[in-house]
Amino acid sequence: MRQKPLIITLIIAISLFFIIFLVMKKNNNKPPEIDINIEELNVFAKKIAQIEFKVVDLTNPNDLLNINEFNELVKQVSTNYNIVYSFISDNNKPERQKHIAIYALRGLDFEGYLNFFEKCLLLYQKKQLSDNVIMTVLSPGSNWNCTIVQNYKNKKVIRLLESNLKYMSEEMKEVFKSILSGEMWASIEDERNWSQAQ
Repeated sequence: MRQKPLIITLIIAISLFFIIFLVMKKNNNKPPEIDINIEELNVFAKKIAQIEFKVVDLTNPNDLLNINEFNELVKQVSTNYNIVYSFISDNNKPERQKHIAIYALRGLDFEGYLNFFEKCLLLYQKKQLSDNVIMTVLSPGSNWNCTIVQNYKNKKVIRLLESNLKYMSEEMKEVFKSILSGEMWASIEDERNWSQAQ
């Protein structure tokens, strides 16, 4: 009779050990690119604040290109865009600083930018990013990284936009539809052609 409770206790203990092991293993297997050094993030935040002070406002984001610290930041985030993601996911950061961080992604390749955008959509679903921030990710301006809009025919882009449509505000749904139809890219191309003709 005593063996039955002992066996049950042993089974429960082994089960708990196995569950704890799986949870710990899962936490240790997260992609290393998500692990951002807090010191590195603080340095990044200071650079963003310096840039914000120098640019004053973002009426013309092209003014950022005249700031040395911004150009250094562009180089830095081209190899580690997750620092931008970590920065913009902080609810305590002002929106203007989040926009500056996103503008710094101007040199990021398509796959990296698509991955960044997908992570931003998860934050948006949790109400951690505003429509304005998502709009800046999608279309920061004609001289900036508009790779999502430009690749509107890409299957990954189509799938990502269509699968997230239901989570978006009415305004953002219209933006997504404009991207999917190619209208937004045509508009950006027109703006680029016009500015080159000047």
